Amino acid sequence: MKRTEDILSKLLLQNNDDWEIENVVCDDSVEEIRITLKYCHPTIKVDGNEFP
Repeated sequence: MKRTEDILSKLLLQNNDDWEIENVVCDDSVEEIRITLKYCHPTIKVDGNEFP
């Protein structure tokens, strides 16, 4: 059986290996799903500049 994180990863992060789903919380009382993402690399490159 697939975990919720695995299913959501296929739906939300189809073409991107830079991010992974760290945590999923389903709150039925307010019909809300909270997803915590984690960046998989120590730095990010934007327009040739590298940031931590």
